[in-house]
Amino acid sequence: MIDKQRYPVFVALVLLCGLVANASASQVALLDGAKPAEPGDGAPEVQSVSVSAVKDPEMKSYRAMLAGLDAFEKHHALAPEAQQLRFVLSSLSEEPGVDLAHTKLSIRSDNVTIPLVLDASNGFVVPRNKQAEDDDADLILDVRKGKIRGRPDVRTPGIPNDTRRLGDLRLECEVRSEIAKAEMNFVFRGALAAVTLGHGLCGSQSMHLGFFAGKNITGITLVSTTRREPLTTFFGPNYFPPISDQSWPDDTLVKFQSDHAAPSQEPRGPDNPSS
Repeated sequence: MIDKQRYPVFVALVLLCGLVANASASQVALLDGAKPAEPGDGAPEVQSVSVSAVKDPEMKSYRAMLAGLDAFEKHHALAPEAQQLRFVLSSLSEEPGVDLAHTKLSIRSDNVTIPLVLDASNGFVVPRNKQAEDDDADLILDVRKGKIRGRPDVRTPGIPNDTRRLGDLRLECEVRSEIAKAEMNFVFRGALAAVTLGHGLCGSQSMHLGFFAGKNITGITLVSTTRREPLTTFFGPNYFPPISDQSWPDDTLVKFQSDHAAPSQEPRGPDNPSS
């Protein structure tokens, strides 16, 4: 469970850097079997797609997502066997009508529309497209804003379903951080640098970034070649691994004990600040 004495500090940091929560709605991936619109070797083929008219749809800057792709490549050594960076959508709404299976997703500008394909796990890949970048395109979901959240998903092959590798989570953090910074103005970036003492979201020990496990957690154990310790910073389906603590190597395994009931949607607000 979350340390109650540290929780107020944690919430204050979340509120100061709240853009990080929203920034994770876009993050990039390369997913087995997930095939976006096939761009070709040169300029991608311009395609059209029928997207239902939704008032105030969920949107994310395509350039911000490219910053996430760049971060994946720059910090790939954290998870060298992970071949892909993918994004996963999950519902934030308890209201009926949020049907991820039929959600349309595309990169759109005045000159190009690139439909993206959701896989069976609601994951998708964002391709690089020079025209879309030049046009300052957006990634658009045909769902009203505030009902769906996206997060990056980095997976080293061979890790069991009830386990995460710490280096994979660190790489996800770097992606999330760069997307957040790409959408922050100068003032917010300065505030973030001040709060983290220049170490960034993933390197500062004053920050406690939340991750979403998909099931309500009853216990977590950190296991490396030399140490085995319980992780107590979790509640519900959310957990806060030691991203900045370099005494835990990247190959550390985060092993979950959880109940059988998976939450139907992710919680909002400080309870899940940055998934």
